[in-house]
Amino acid sequence: MSIRITGDWHKIARYLQAIWEDKTKPIALNRLASFYERQIKQNIKSGGALTGKSFAPLAESTIRRKGSSKPLIDTGEMLNSIITEIIDDNTAFVGIKSGTRHSGGKEDTAQIAAVHEFGALIPGGDVPARPFIRPVLEDEKIRSEAEEIMKKAFDEEQGKL
Repeated sequence: MSIRITGDWHKIARYLQAIWEDKTKPIALNRLASFYERQIKQNIKSGGALTGKSFAPLAESTIRRKGSSKPLIDTGEMLNSIITEIIDDNTAFVGIKSGTRHSGGKEDTAQIAAVHEFGALIPGGDVPARPFIRPVLEDEKIRSEAEEIMKKAFDEEQGKL
């Protein structure tokens, strides 16, 4: 006696693949976004050394005013404003949300970050660009690590099915 099972095996495979992706994508996305948040913060803390693109030095007047020669870190508010937010299963936000305010409540931290990222021409002294996000996103080593994080997340979750 034999048993023969027939059916659309490709349809079943597609169904199982969809279940796996629906479960795994949010996990992988969260890991990836958190990884990039850590890398951006580390790039700031290292003065750009993480990506091999050191920040422009501060002006002597700025060093005297803040009491430090470390670019992009004064009170730590901008650094601590960098967040990860999962928007949906396919989208994550990593950065500083517009409308985030410094302690004084007047300045938008996202605008301050944009000035540092791209530079600005302002009365009283221009601010040179000190990109801290773009170099992280463009760095091949970091990109390779990000790919490994994604692969690992998918492999771990696939093993659970």
